[in-house]
Formats: sequence, structure tokens, C-alpha cells
Amino acid sequence: MKYSRLIHGLALAHVEVNRKVLADLAVNQPEDFTAYCKIAQDAINGNIPAITENAAPKAKVAKKEAPKAKVAEP
Repeated sequence: MKYSRLIHGLALAHVEVNRKVLADLAVNQPEDFTAYCKIAQDAINGNIPAITENAAPKAKVAKKEAPKAKVAEP
């Protein structure tokens, strides 16, 4: 499958993944990459999955607080 068809199929399937992640999957987890290709091919063939409200949970980013400055006592 060509890259452009893969990206198009994933977009149809409402899968958000960037090319860096796809490249990493292709090298380190070929079974998972194959699954992404199947999802894309199914979407191109008209088998588009329904969107559910909880389909893609948003990742929470922890905010780091700046360290408090120590005050030197006289």
C-alpha cells in the first residue's frame, strides 16, 4: 500500500497518527502496523467505523511547577 493511500484510509477511518509513529510501528511493531494498514484498506473499501464519543480519549499532560526559590536566611 502506498503511503498516500494509507494516510487517506486512516483519515477516512478517523485515525489520527503521524508519520513518525507509523514509521516506528513499521520497524518495531510490524503486526500493529499491519493492523493500521487493514483499518485504512477497510475504510477505503467503504467499511468506515462509526465515531463514538469516547473513541479517542485525550491524553492528559501533567504540568510541572517551577521549583520554588530558596531564600537564604541571614
